Amino acid sequence: MQPDSLLSLIRKKEQEIAQQLRAARREAEGVIAGACERAAALRDAAESEGRREAEVYYRQEIGKVEQLAARLKAMGQEQARLLLEAGRARVGQAVEAILDFVLSK
Repeated sequence: MQPDSLLSLIRKKEQEIAQQLRAARREAEGVIAGACERAAALRDAAESEGRREAEVYYRQEIGKVEQLAARLKAMGQEQARLLLEAGRARVGQAVEAILDFVLSK
């Protein structure tokens, strides 16, 4: 009966090891699932932070571009004003030159 008892002891030990293996697998799956959840949360947080930083950067750059556009517009308006004044100052001279030309013929 000793061989049967040794065989039954081996089977019992195999069952215990198989049960421990299943428990270890479940635990490992739980650890992996938790790590996946944490990784997803970290990814979501990083994406959210990236969007916030991109929005701040975008607004800063838009502000700079708007300031540059305002300066360019002001410069253009000033140049137009100066050209208009110069043109108005020369209208009299142009009229005289045209009249001289037309009347001299």
